[in-house]
Amino acid sequence: MDLFTVSPTGTVSSTWKNPDETWRPWFPIPSSTAAPKSVVTAVAPYTNEMDLFTLEHGGGMRWTSWHNGRGTWRDL
Repeated sequence: MDLFTVSPTGTVSSTWKNPDETWRPWFPIPSSTAAPKSVVTAVAPYTNEMDLFTLEHGGGMRWTSWHNGRGTWRDL
């Protein structure tokens, strides 16, 4: 399970856990910013893939992606 939040300054952060494990520490998603109090929408189109969508300060949309094996989040 993965959880996402937006800080008051717009940093998008995440935490995660596997079954029968404890929650991992919160960490910022690199290069991901969002308008304060906005919503993070997460979509997992396939196993071991995650796409995040957020609204930027100016109203535009931001998209970042993670694929297992690549190991880091990246903007698309």
